[in-house]
Amino acid sequence: MDFFTGYYTDVEPEAALVVEAEGKVAGYLLGCTDAALHRRYQLRLLARALLPVCHGFCRGIYGPPAFRFFRWLFWRGWREMPGVPAGGAHFHFNILKRWRDAAVTRLLVESYLELLRREHPGIKVVWGQMETFGARRSQSLFKRLGWEFYDQVKLSKYRYLFNSPPPEHLKKLAAGEVYLTTIYRELW
Repeated sequence: MDFFTGYYTDVEPEAALVVEAEGKVAGYLLGCTDAALHRRYQLRLLARALLPVCHGFCRGIYGPPAFRFFRWLFWRGWREMPGVPAGGAHFHFNILKRWRDAAVTRLLVESYLELLRREHPGIKVVWGQMETFGARRSQSLFKRLGWEFYDQVKLSKYRYLFNSPPPEHLKKLAAGEVYLTTIYRELW
């Protein structure tokens, strides 16, 4: 059961793009052109996962960090979701750090936008969501890249997860100034 990527790979595999480098997968983009179908798929998957997750907590399979994450997810996480443009396609991507640069990212995203224009001409807007904080992934950066901010919600996830001091590499996130941001772009 793959909650985060199952829809993209099982229902819309034609919208899955891969970055290959030195004969290995270096990144991917997973796209969705039907938000209503995606939402129904996720709800069915969540309903199927709930009992096994509860069973795992009762048997002690999951430790305190997992418990805090699920507690945040069920009590707060669903309320910390920014709005999204109606009727648009969306995507998620990730690129290994070694290969992550502007040229690779642009090629991956532009390839998806071209696929949308060619295969789904009725879709007029595409959006994505990401965590933003400080000067990293700022509104001015996305504007230079042709994207606009749509909505932004402050996340409590990192403050909620760390009862003790967080690991050094996550201190900025745990400070609480992290936002989940929706960006969008109209398709021409």
